[in-house]
Amino acid sequence: MKKDYPVEFVYQALSLIVALIVVHAFYVAVVRPRADTILAEQTAQMQGDPDYVQERSIWVIIRDFEQEACFVLALWALAIMALKGAQAAKERKLLQEDLVPVSEGTKILPEDAREYARQIQSLPAADQRALLPRALMAALDRFSATRDIQNASTTSHAVCDAESDRLESELSMVRYIAWAIPSIGFLGTVRGIGEALGQAHKAVEGDIAGVTQSLGVAFNSTFIALLISIVLMFLLALPIGSAAMSRMPDDIPSLAVWPVVGGFLFILRSLGIAYNEVVVALLDIPYSYFNLRRFTHILAIVTTLLLAILAATPLSNLWFRNAMGLSDELATLSRAAFWLALPIPALNVFQSWYQGAIVVGRKTRGVIEATIIYLITSGLVLIIGVRWGNISGIYVAIAALALSMTTQTAWLWFRSRPVMLQVQQRDALEISIPTAQVGTG
Repeated sequence: MKKDYPVEFVYQALSLIVALIVVHAFYVAVVRPRADTILAEQTAQMQGDPDYVQERSIWVIIRDFEQEACFVLALWALAIMALKGAQAAKERKLLQEDLVPVSEGTKILPEDAREYARQIQSLPAADQRALLPRALMAALDRFSATRDIQNASTTSHAVCDAESDRLESELSMVRYIAWAIPSIGFLGTVRGIGEALGQAHKAVEGDIAGVTQSLGVAFNSTFIALLISIVLMFLLALPIGSAAMSRMPDDIPSLAVWPVVGGFLFILRSLGIAYNEVVVALLDIPYSYFNLRRFTHILAIVTTLLLAILAATPLSNLWFRNAMGLSDELATLSRAAFWLALPIPALNVFQSWYQGAIVVGRKTRGVIEATIIYLITSGLVLIIGVRWGNISGIYVAIAALALSMTTQTAWLWFRSRPVMLQVQQRDALEISIPTAQVGTG
């Protein structure tokens, strides 16, 4: 008897080791030497010029051990998700195979079930363990035994539901990593604040360099952890949406177009995700508020227009049919889903605008609260879609993403208002604009 080795466990263990080695080598060879050089230069300039304004550097932001641990865990989670994606792609290829060759109009009798089952049993062992052959074998065996089509259908659905639950449970490690990353960031916050308090006597004497550096550790670790966590939670929401769509109408077409729609949306959303670092780096600089606010609106409009142009013009046919290889029916479904997703790129830009202000204000609890609101809203919409059962799964999944991002953005706006008002008043006074004539952004 052939022995089954725990291939997935070995893969996860090796991927963790590889991620640890790669990230640590990059930190030792690149990140920490550059960060130390930048900090030394900035310290010398601060000592020579009391009016020197210290600039934020990405190397300094990611230099500490907590950020390194976050990147290791992030790479590990991405490696696990890549394995799941490869397995899903292999399963999807079997959908193109004619495992039960039956011409249109031909009836299958219970006596024929055994013959069709032999064709599935002739597949390679690895293919036989895939979902489609197992579901077909279970249905054929049940049909042969009970001679009842309804029983065969119920059996195949039970196999699919069990597979969906299994895939959901296998993502538990990725969920744990997505939870652990912000926790590591908060540990860095505690460590940095503790070090700053330990050097408070130096600050009283006039030497605040040690205190500011320790506070930088505190807030930079939380910032990087939250940023990585947001990306992971988005990627994690894709398989959750797939699990929900499998229980809604048009499940097969919805699952077929979900990676295409979600992948393109992520390309546009990446502009907003990257903008978060721009806000964090520049909002502390005088005169920056009004320029950043104007750029936020421009970027939101541009990303929305790009999605609208793709959905409304023949470019959608080139993308969905020629580039992605979708059929006419699936291309139409994807184009309609894009219209529902129209506000998502702009929401991502505004999230980065508000979230960057929260990070600058050193009150990052609001980011965690917004993420929780996002997950609750998304889960509720998906549950309603499954219970109602009258709308195509892809439409429900996109609506869940749009509504959850709307509530998340609204909460970030609420939490960022004090910081926005403070920064706005600072810049309004410096350029002699009466504060009463300026809105809250």
